Amino acid sequence: GRMKDALRKLAGAEGLQPHRSWWVARSEIAGVRRHGRDYVIETRNGVDIPVARSRVSVLKALGLV
Repeated sequence: GRMKDALRKLAGAEGLQPHRSWWVARSEIAGVRRHGRDYVIETRNGVDIPVARSRVSVLKALGLV
């Protein structure tokens, strides 16, 4: 399916879309770290999710950075 359709189904769920191909539940975020100039979300199960530079402001607004 399309990401757009999946995001529509997730409306109301507490999470964020840090990159165009990713969505992560807030409860699964273990931390955020720098990787060079970029940010990476670390999940509780060990998956690293890239953060688009245009979405760093969302992380800052949520107090994750």
